[in-house]
Amino acid sequence: MMMELKRDPKAVVPGVPFAVDERARLCKQLAYETFERDGALRWKINQAVIMPETFKEAGLLPPERQAAEREKYVEEGVRAYRKQYQNHKHSAQEMAEMDAAFGPGKEIVNVLTGATYTTK
Repeated sequence: MMMELKRDPKAVVPGVPFAVDERARLCKQLAYETFERDGALRWKINQAVIMPETFKEAGLLPPERQAAEREKYVEEGVRAYRKQYQNHKHSAQEMAEMDAAFGPGKEIVNVLTGATYTTK
């Protein structure tokens, strides 16, 4: 059974011509390209919990558990990323790309792991 979504009474369509089309597209996606798990909607294509802001853009109220489930989903993703990259060593290509992008003597910090690299 599909989760019932409610219109956001505060949603106002701006005077931008594509806004109505974009809302209709999002509403269609939320209706047909999602599934419900643990009280929140997820995208069928990647099982990601949908951001609550997506509902606002569609002029809908998110399910009650949406924000909490999204936060949990993001935390799990960050935890998995940190575990995967805990012993990561930059390849020569990665170091060359950072050197070229930021210039010499810059400290680059991975904000998810805290790992640093100083460009040459």
